[in-house]
Amino acid sequence: MSEDYHAKAAEYAADTVRNFEDEILEQLIDAGEASDDLLNDYPNGDAWHYENHVNKWYNLSDAAELLRQLDEYEETDSGLWEGQQPAEAIGTCAASTFGNAVGDQWRELIEKINEDAHEIVRDFDLRIDDAEEDEDEADPDADTLREERHEALTALIKQVADAADPPAIVADPPANVTDPPSLLEAAELAIATIERLDKHGSACGTLDVLRVAIANAGGG
Repeated sequence: MSEDYHAKAAEYAADTVRNFEDEILEQLIDAGEASDDLLNDYPNGDAWHYENHVNKWYNLSDAAELLRQLDEYEETDSGLWEGQQPAEAIGTCAASTFGNAVGDQWRELIEKINEDAHEIVRDFDLRIDDAEEDEDEADPDADTLREERHEALTALIKQVADAADPPAIVADPPANVTDPPSLLEAAELAIATIERLDKHGSACGTLDVLRVAIANAGGG
């Protein structure tokens, strides 16, 4: 049974929201919305993204399956794998593609948080302003309202992250695919992907080597 990389990307994006919960909360309170720029607007966000989402090794079969599932996020910057051998290049492309998928899911979660937080922030800001102007002891004071705002926004962030955390269910494969790709199929996909992404033809020699290996594996 193959890995569901869409679900895995969603899970990693939800974990990222949880990791930066305090920063998201602070931005919601201070600016009314949270930034979706993980790499630049969160402390060590770029390092977090690379170490947890991109810096991974995939064998040829897993890389081929990942690229099949996440084709809409496929990395096209050939400079990332320039000079690498074909199998390594396809793994690098897969790793960056998965990082792209997580980043896209993260941005969707931040957008959802901002949408749902808008009314909460606006309502509490008005009530806090009124409390600071009105000293009626029967009404909650401004500090109490700030604590309630903190709790409401924290609960919202957790709710959005938890809702994005998918159950461990593998999606049904397309009708014409019943099993994960074999090593032979993975190698063929590797060739097709590298040929598409290799802008300068620098991988031609190593591609020829891989073609010979495929021919031998197929008995041709």
